[in-house]
Amino acid sequence: MNLWIIVVFVVEQLQKRSLMSKFIRVIYTNWRQETKVRNILPIAIYWGSTNYYPIPQWIVKAYDKDRQDYRLYSLKNIVEIVDENEK
Repeated sequence: MNLWIIVVFVVEQLQKRSLMSKFIRVIYTNWRQETKVRNILPIAIYWGSTNYYPIPQWIVKAYDKDRQDYRLYSLKNIVEIVDENEK
């Protein structure tokens, strides 16, 4: 599958769920290559860089329910969006 199609799908899902003010569960790999489930409420998606990801890329600004803080996530490191309705 084309990477662009995957990015568009993920962005659409994040925007759709964010508009519903619904926390979503994502499997995320951080800059230290640690993979964890995060419960986030996406707020914005933008092109930019961070201290941890100095090369410009798509960044998701989100409220992390477990950390009770706003965080930045690299879109390319969201491994999967966990759909609570799937069986």
